[in-house]
Amino acid sequence: MRALDDASDLAATYGRDWPEDTAPRLVNTLATKSAARYLRNPNGYTQSRAGD
Repeated sequence: MRALDDASDLAATYGRDWPEDTAPRLVNTLATKSAARYLRNPNGYTQSRAGD
């Protein structure tokens, strides 16, 4: 899954130098959720309503 690999690479680049399987739980959660968000909306569409 490319989105998860990209999110993991960003976490590794901007985070600390963690060994492979010992990144903090929060880092794992953020990488996984950002990849899932990308997969749900890969084009970044937003919606707005007129007249409110």
